[in-house]
Amino acid sequence: MAMPTLQPVAGTPTRGLSSRAHTGRTLPFFVLSALLATGQMYVPIPLFTAMQADWGVGSAVMTWIISAFAFGYAGGFVLFGPLSDRYGHRRVLVTGMLVAAAVTLLTGLAANAPLAVGLRVVQGLAVGSMPPAIMAYVATRLAPAHRAVAIMSVSTAFLAATVIAQIVSQAMVGAFPWRTVFIASAIVFAVLALVLRTMLLPDVPAGRGRPLRHSYAAIPAVLRIRPLLPLLAAGALSMAVMVGVYTASN
Repeated sequence: MAMPTLQPVAGTPTRGLSSRAHTGRTLPFFVLSALLATGQMYVPIPLFTAMQADWGVGSAVMTWIISAFAFGYAGGFVLFGPLSDRYGHRRVLVTGMLVAAAVTLLTGLAANAPLAVGLRVVQGLAVGSMPPAIMAYVATRLAPAHRAVAIMSVSTAFLAATVIAQIVSQAMVGAFPWRTVFIASAIVFAVLALVLRTMLLPDVPAGRGRPLRHSYAAIPAVLRIRPLLPLLAAGALSMAVMVGVYTASN
């Protein structure tokens, strides 16, 4: 899922923004992070048969493995988008990745389906912190001439994860136990967190002088932008169709 382009708000401190990140070194890791983050919603689909056999549950229960993550993921967007602007994009991104690494590992070790569903909500919440922080960093810390390409690349990665994550997951489950997919994802999350912690520029948090509620006040206004509503509906429908097709094929 791609986030809209973010622009500095009028009156927001711009101290330190003249220091630009190196696009060539930053963008590949952001693309990989986008693939890994959104891909977590879809990696279980090729694993359903193995997970059902391991836990002894029906297919109806398995649909919650996807839905639970989606609910948490959506909540993470709303919760962490304003927080990343307030406390720093690098801090929120790296922290979210480390939490996601821990929860993803626990999901892979879950002894039963109900526990896995609960962990998937938390996993989605943690992963949902990443897209807003990544897109905000691109919009504020990369050179203006590189932003269009960077935003297009990261947005494409978010969308491509729908297919790529399932292909990788299917290939892995053919050779390894299904839990390996989650364990490997957890390791990649942790490695990326350490790399980005070292690579990204120091944070320049904004808006600390205002109450936190002001950071969330603008979110409902998005739903009042009428031209945007059909795009949101079309995006949700297309993602639902892709999930349905790949679920049926597995």
